[in-house]
Amino acid sequence: QLSEQFQVALIESGDFNVVEKTQELNEILCSGHPVRANFQSRVRHYGGACNLWAGRNLVLNDIDLDVRKWVANSGWPISFTELKKYYSRLYRLYGMADYSLFNRGKDSSSDSLYDDMAADPALELDNAVWGKKVPRFGRNSTSFKKLNKKTNVTLFKNATVKKLADSGREIVSCAVISGTKRGVNIKASNYVLATGGIENARILLSSRDQYAKGIGNLHDNVGRYFMDHPSAVRSEITLSKKIYNSSLFIRPVKNGRFKKVIRFSDNYQKKHLLTNNHIELSVQHPKSHEEAFASVVQIAKTILKKGSSSNRLDFSKVKISTIPEIIYLLSPSELFPHFITEYYYKFNQMMRRPINTNNLVISHHMEQVPNRDSRVTLSEDVNFLGINKVNLHWLVGDTELKTANELESHVISRLKDCGWVDSAVCNKEVGVSSDASHHIGTTRMSDRPQEGVVDLNCKVYGLDNLFVAGSSVFPTSGSANPTYTIAALTLRLASYLRGTYG
Repeated sequence: QLSEQFQVALIESGDFNVVEKTQELNEILCSGHPVRANFQSRVRHYGGACNLWAGRNLVLNDIDLDVRKWVANSGWPISFTELKKYYSRLYRLYGMADYSLFNRGKDSSSDSLYDDMAADPALELDNAVWGKKVPRFGRNSTSFKKLNKKTNVTLFKNATVKKLADSGREIVSCAVISGTKRGVNIKASNYVLATGGIENARILLSSRDQYAKGIGNLHDNVGRYFMDHPSAVRSEITLSKKIYNSSLFIRPVKNGRFKKVIRFSDNYQKKHLLTNNHIELSVQHPKSHEEAFASVVQIAKTILKKGSSSNRLDFSKVKISTIPEIIYLLSPSELFPHFITEYYYKFNQMMRRPINTNNLVISHHMEQVPNRDSRVTLSEDVNFLGINKVNLHWLVGDTELKTANELESHVISRLKDCGWVDSAVCNKEVGVSSDASHHIGTTRMSDRPQEGVVDLNCKVYGLDNLFVAGSSVFPTSGSANPTYTIAALTLRLASYLRGTYG
């Protein structure tokens, strides 16, 4: 978007392919709730983690942007209507999921399981959506090929930002260091940080020429309010009758596929002081399928990440007990090509085949309450470039777990009442089994500098030419996967920069 009007320097810490040594720059220390040990969520190469993304999209709900008196530090300085303008452009511009597939109206080809859940006034059913293809942004992508033809875009590879230098209200240069420790300063009129929820904060905290606490940190908000989407999986929910093709599971359509997610309605959340968690129902796979799928996932990660896997993905630590988490948080139906899912769905429909399982699985995706003490800080340890490593102190609170327990209990009760699951199924306490690798909130957007890092235009408070893109600006996380909202907010920021400085 910016290349239409500006001279652009694009600074990339990695190369076109994954280089093992460069991945060491992602190493962090963890002093809070543990994050998954066998999953690499940050990859430094051109196009970033989107090159490994399974393509799942969810949009935020209106309530996610509202000030909720029962959710501390909630409320966005922009409305859902504003966000929707940019959501609607992503399909046309970048081939992301068609926004029309997020329609929350009643499913036109409903089934009895879907109807029973949709009829509960306490619940709402939203769509998680996949496009026909997952948009990529690496060297072989359409976006790169377009940029590569432009004479006004300069790509700096293997160039890690060490810090920014400012003079009062302006950034005057960006200090970059290569893998061979060669340093250079890059100067521009305006600067945009788009390096992820952890690295955005790291760069600001490391830029201490003028202020001891870092750039944009006059009110000690940089790195704070770190959020993720705590996840949990509950299996062995025994069925009482056969389920056929249900809209609650993956359903292909002409321009993509979708799956229903279940959450409490806005009114129910307000009445019972809950967060906006959601759950998914899946059919439970036989153990043999789980083991086979786990093997495929590990092989795929090795191929895709090449050298980056050896230090951070230890195959010997992948235990059978973790396989349900892998298979239900990264479903095979998400990874199959669209035409396979489509043919399989139509075949089952035509043959009137019931789902071949006796059990259901519940997957939890939790919204976090923004907590000032959940944060990213700089540690004393440094990496091979002499840059301070990050310490991640992730905190998971009681409200999100309370919501998870109530939502699971309510859904199981509804399934029992409608005759879908065995009456012997009991409630179990929900715990956090995993993070979702969604790094949110460390440079949050706010109306006042005392409460955040960037304003409603994603401009860093106190500086006239520094902006931040990515989920680090989200004031709240919702429970939706952040990629679609990241892309929408990035389009919005590009529109603002073109209108203001073009």
